[in-house]
Amino acid sequence: MDVYVFSSRNKTQGMVLAEACVAGVPVVALDGSGVGDVIEDGKNGRLVPNASEGDFVEAIKWVEAHAPLSVGARETAKKFAIKQCAERALELYEHILGREHRFCDLASSDWSEALRVLEAEWDIWSKRVGALQSALSVAGEDGSPQRVN
Repeated sequence: MDVYVFSSRNKTQGMVLAEACVAGVPVVALDGSGVGDVIEDGKNGRLVPNASEGDFVEAIKWVEAHAPLSVGARETAKKFAIKQCAERALELYEHILGREHRFCDLASSDWSEALRVLEAEWDIWSKRVGALQSALSVAGEDGSPQRVN
């Protein structure tokens, strides 16, 4: 394979991107959440800002003209080796354990944003479950919900 093209906006965990790099295959990918953690524009592939066919064609042609990108792809793959990932996780744990723990004001931290997002997600899923319950139930003769079989 000469180039791996990734156009998903939803499947952005990055495993397939790292796998392409392990194979030494440069990547052309839609610039989205998580993609930039693996693909470095111009080093191991190209990041495409828009999902247009023309932008992808242009990026693929650029990659074809810059063959040494396979070296950058293999260098990127080294960052995702099990040993390096385990070492980074261990360093993070050691850093956290070494920090002085103190009360932090949730209103003035990144945690408040995370909490806001979780509350919004909870609200959405609660409404979906309620709608599903309504769809699966009908009122019986006495007005109580009856399950539809």
